Amino acid sequence: MKIKIITTAILLCTVQVFFAQDVKKDTQLPNSKSSVEVTKNDSIKKATQAANKALKAEEKMLKERLKNDKKALNQAEETEKEKHKADKEQRDFALKQSRILAAEKSVQKSKEKLATTEKKLLDNMEKFEKKKDNRKLDPTQIEKENIKISKQQIKINNLKEDVAKAEKKLSKVRD
Repeated sequence: MKIKIITTAILLCTVQVFFAQDVKKDTQLPNSKSSVEVTKNDSIKKATQAANKALKAEEKMLKERLKNDKKALNQAEETEKEKHKADKEQRDFALKQSRILAAEKSVQKSKEKLATTEKKLLDNMEKFEKKKDNRKLDPTQIEKENIKISKQQIKINNLKEDVAKAEKKLSKVRD
């Protein structure tokens, strides 16, 4: 701020000196007039040089400040990008973990369903064998029981395929 005020004062002085009206004297000495003009010209040159130096120094300072501001802005943007990248990685990791948990849950559920169905099949087969050994079943009932058992076996095969699919999905999600 001081530099601006000093520069303005110097420029005003220079302008006043430049546009000042010459006072003409009736008696002029040739040597004194030329020396006055030389001193005026020297003082004007010195004032303009000082003003130019001050302006160049101020310009240089402003350029430096601009460079520093740009560096700070770039650094802030870089930090913001890194923060967004870290946040995105964290969200992706959390999403992947939730997918893994869901896939594990699906595998577990399918395995439990398969186990209960196999247990039911074994129970039905044992009951069928007991009834068959006691000869309480006629041929149509035997066929019906065989159809029930084969349906359960088909269901077990489908459940095994579901377990395999769920395990494949789980391994795919983990990779």
